[in-house]
Amino acid sequence: MIRDFNVKLNEQFGENFKRLNEAADKTLVWQDRYRQQIAEMIEQQANAAERMSATSSSYQALVEKAEAFSGIAEKLGTLLSELDRQRQQVHEATSSLVDIADYCRTWNSIAPTTPSQALGGRPSDWRKERARPAAASVRDA
Repeated sequence: MIRDFNVKLNEQFGENFKRLNEAADKTLVWQDRYRQQIAEMIEQQANAAERMSATSSSYQALVEKAEAFSGIAEKLGTLLSELDRQRQQVHEATSSLVDIADYCRTWNSIAPTTPSQALGGRPSDWRKERARPAAASVRDA
């Protein structure tokens, strides 16, 4: 009787148990693959986090260098403005020197070239003229 019960039970449920056993095997295979995929994803995520950290550090260094460059550019702008102002002053001074040189050339072509010529050619007159105070020279002129 128990044997008959087991035979009937196998006939009725045997096929279902085989399918259940196959489904359980497939579920175990799926779980193993899922575990492997999760492990790979965790590793990829850790690698991505490391790369993002390195990228962030590189970006921070770039920002710091850009700030330093900005400061240097500002100082160079100030320096260039000052150099331009000084160049303008040198240009003006050079123009003034050219005017003075032109004036001196003009005066040398008009005026006598030696003191004795300027004072009538007599050295004694020239010495007297030099000995006279500056105020008298201005009044006589």
